Amino acid sequence: MLIEIHFHFHLSTKRTELYKSFQEFCDVEPDRILKHVQTRWLSLERCVKRTLEQWPALKSYFTSHEDVEKPGRVKTCCSYLNNDEMTKLYFLFMEFILPPLNEFNTTFQKHQALLSGNCDNNVEVLNILNGSTQTLKKSRLSHQTQSWPVLLP
Repeated sequence: MLIEIHFHFHLSTKRTELYKSFQEFCDVEPDRILKHVQTRWLSLERCVKRTLEQWPALKSYFTSHEDVEKPGRVKTCCSYLNNDEMTKLYFLFMEFILPPLNEFNTTFQKHQALLSGNCDNNVEVLNILNGSTQTLKKSRLSHQTQSWPVLLP
C-alpha cells in the first residue's frame, strides 16, 4: 500500500496539487508522501508514521477520486484506506513495534557492540514481542553479564 500510494503521486504535479487541497481540508500537515524502499527496510518506520499522519487526507482523496470504481491503483488504495478495522490497526501496530526493532537492528550493525547493551535490547524486544508487561531489572542482569566489548565482523 505504501508503494502504491507513493507511485500514484510520484510524477504527477496535478495529483500532488489536488492532494494538497485535501490536506488543508482535513487539517493535516502538508507533508509529502514518502517512498518506502523494500531493500532499505529501515525506511518503513518513517513511511508508516507519515501515512498515519496523512490518513484522513489520503482516505478522503482516494475515496473521492474519479477513478475509484475502475480497476487499478486508486481502487486498491481506496479499499485499503477504507478498511479501518484491519489496515489502520496493522499500521498502528507497525508504528508501535518498528522503533524497538529498528533500534535492535542498528545496535547489531555497529562495528563494536557492548554485550550487556545487546542483552538489554534483546530482553526489550522479546518482552514487546511476547506481549509481556514485566520488565527485568538491570541489576538482575548486571551480575550475569559484564560490559565487555565484542567485535562483530
